[in-house]
Amino acid sequence: MIKNKLTNKKIIFLLILLVIVLAAISFLFYSKSPNSNKQEVILEHPLKNIVLANTNKVGIIDKEKVIQQGIIEFNEDYINYLSLSLGINDLHNSNLGYGYPKIKLILEDEIWSIEIKENILLTKKQDITDEDFLIKTTKKDIINILLSQNVKSSIENSLKSGDIKIEITAERLELVSKGYLNIYNKIND
Repeated sequence: MIKNKLTNKKIIFLLILLVIVLAAISFLFYSKSPNSNKQEVILEHPLKNIVLANTNKVGIIDKEKVIQQGIIEFNEDYINYLSLSLGINDLHNSNLGYGYPKIKLILEDEIWSIEIKENILLTKKQDITDEDFLIKTTKKDIINILLSQNVKSSIENSLKSGDIKIEITAERLELVSKGYLNIYNKIND
């Protein structure tokens, strides 16, 4: 009888200890947000100076000149500004082992890579492999989106018209594990 009481007490103690350990592991796993090291980013609109230079005294903008100059001066700031506007900073390394978010952007004859490594946005004029998405468009389309009053609506119209084409190249579970669902929900709200 005394032996059974000790055994029961040991079993209860071990169960309580197991629950505490599991709770501690769960807390550590879920409290470490993938975006906990996120830095606040303040970007200046990449077309600001071009727009100012092509606005007359009455305040009318010569949109065609802005587009032409924007194409000439096009760089990673245009892509970063648009990407951050869409919430790319919500992306993070996968907790399921799929790695970090990677997007390939094809702009006519140029290939750009957009990657989020350790919560840092890296945009480069280079090819990548194993991208999550492949986006095909033109510099002119990106500039028109940046000039629009409603970025979300402008992107929707460009997708519907076929000016922007998106090909999903990763599995859904991988996309969800990297945070793409948050961006999708923001765009579709």
